Parts: sequence; structure tokens; C-alpha cells
Amino acid sequence: MAKNRTQRVRQAREKQRRRNQQRNIAIGVALVAVIVLMLLIVSNTPTEAPIPEGVAERYEDVQQGTSEEGYPMLGDPDAPVSIIEYSSFSCPHCAEVHDTAFPGILDRVREGKVSFTYIPLPVAGRNVEGANRAAMCMQEQGLFWEYHDTLFNWGETFGNSPFTQNRLTAGAEALGANTDAFNSCVSGGETQFLLDTANSDAAQDGIQSTPTFKVNGALVEDITAAGILDAIDTAYAPFADQGTEPDTEPTAEDGDATPVEVEPTAEEAEPTAEDAEPTAEDAEPTAEEAQPTAEATESSG
Repeated sequence: MAKNRTQRVRQAREKQRRRNQQRNIAIGVALVAVIVLMLLIVSNTPTEAPIPEGVAERYEDVQQGTSEEGYPMLGDPDAPVSIIEYSSFSCPHCAEVHDTAFPGILDRVREGKVSFTYIPLPVAGRNVEGANRAAMCMQEQGLFWEYHDTLFNWGETFGNSPFTQNRLTAGAEALGANTDAFNSCVSGGETQFLLDTANSDAAQDGIQSTPTFKVNGALVEDITAAGILDAIDTAYAPFADQGTEPDTEPTAEDGDATPVEVEPTAEEAEPTAEDAEPTAEDAEPTAEEAQPTAEATESSG
């Protein structure tokens, strides 16, 4: 009797264990299904990727290119002042400098005074590595600077998730990029070598924080808008007096008009008979002039 009762208890416990196991499996499957459904909803939900107003027109009249190393550059490479910024799209101080100092830098680029090179570094998190790769891929399509402004705007707008891959892709599309080429570039890691080089070069140069500015190779100590622009203007000052001649000729009203040669009149061009032939009196000395007086002859003797 006791043995049978023990067997029944064991069988009941085994049945309960199996029921619990089946319930746990069902709960797990349900959770996985919910997670998958949420991911599908999120992936199919349009991502907010606003483009700042006027960003497309901001660089229309600015020379664009790349440095010898391959970093994005604005302005004439032979400009008298060279500016290099080591920066991060995720760095709050970098965004502040972009808002306050960069407009003045851009003005000086337009005036031909400076060239400006941007070197992206992976500082301050928030998937800034993904943002850097996306920006370099946009450089390949000639849209780096528009994207550069957009990324800084997102860093200030979207808190801890400004650079999700969906947002990066949506922003590239909104700026008119070829999204197939963009996605291939980002996933292929074609730009990673340049980004790794930027990071290692910055470390070798002793760059320890962002933003860091170099003006004609010299570090800028005062990283404020006033300090950065003052360093630039100081570097340009020796070249300020070496201006070129104006393209247009000054008018008489300017006071510096070029003298105009006036054709001589007929009377001025040909001497008169009186001017051309000396008179008899002019041609031959008088007898008195030709022969010295007796007094002169004596005094000379």
C-alpha cells in the first residue's frame, strides 16, 4: 500500500513538472513572438530624420574637395590660412562650436582667406562610429557638408539615440543620396580605414579631446567662437596687405584715374615756320658778338 501511494505521488509530481515545462515553453514562444512583432513594427515605422532649413543652399558657392589624406575640405587648398578641426558629431561642445564659430569660418572660406578640413573622431558615444561612417559615405556622393550640418542638428535634437541606422539612412535619402550606394558603402566598411587612420593620427598628434583646432599647424587654446576666429584672423593678418589690384579701372570720380594721353593738335604736332627756321639774327652772331672788344682782348692778355 505504502509503495503504491509513493508511486502515485511521484507520477503526480512528474505530470506537474511536465505541465510547468510546457507552460514555460508556451510563455517563451509568446514572448519571442511579441518581440519579433515589435521589431517589425519599429523597422517599418518611418524614422524621423529632419534636414535643417537652408542646408542644401548653404554650400552652393563654396569650393569643396578633400585633403591629401582624404578628409573633407572646404575652400582653396592654397589659401594662406589652413584650419583643421578634430571633432565628433556626438560631442555637445563640438555642436556648440559648429553653431557659433563655424558660420564665421565659412565666411572666411568664401573670401578665399582660409581652407577648412574636418577630421571625424569616435568621441562621446551614441553610435557616433556609425555617424562617422555614414558621413564619409556621403562624402563619396558630394554631400558630406550638408550631412555634417544635419548630424550636428540631430545630436542636439534626439537625445541618446540621434544616430540610429534607420535615421542615418533616411537622412541620406532626404538629401538626395543614392541609397543603394550609401547602404553598400556603410555595410561594406569602405571608409573604415580612413576613420581608423584619423583616430591613430590624432592620438600621435596628442589630440586628447574634441573639438580641437589647428590654425596653420598651431593649436588654438581658446575653444570659443571668439577665440577660434581671433586665432584665424591673427594668422591671416600678415597676408591682409598683400591684396591684388582691382579688376575694374577706377573712374575719374575715384581720384586715381589713369592719365589719358591726348593726341596733339595739328598746330602742336608740326612746328610753324617761325619755330622751324631760325631768323637771321638767331643764326649768325652780330659783328660785335663775333669780335671781342679791345678791352676784352687786353684783359685776357
